[in-house]
Amino acid sequence: MGWFRYEVLDMDPQAVKARVRLYESYECSPFVCSSERPKSHLLKGVLAGAFEEAFGRPFAVNEVKCVAKGDECYEFEIEPVQ
Repeated sequence: MGWFRYEVLDMDPQAVKARVRLYESYECSPFVCSSERPKSHLLKGVLAGAFEEAFGRPFAVNEVKCVAKGDECYEFEIEPVQ
C-alpha cells in the first residue's frame, strides 16, 4: 500500500494551476465522516512542496473535498501564491 492513488482533473500549464483528486490516503482514513473541516494537512504540504520544487515558486493548496467530511475522495486546488 502506498500513500494514495491520484488523478489530475485539470491542469492549466499557462497559469500553472491544477485540480488533483486523491483516493485511499492513510492520512484521514481513521477520521471518515468525523469532521466538518478537511484534515489532510500533510498531503497539502506534500502537494505544495512538489509543485514548488517543480516550478521554482511557492504554491497554495486548497482542500475542497476530504473523506473526514464524508466526501468520497480528497480533492485539492493548487495555484501559485501571488
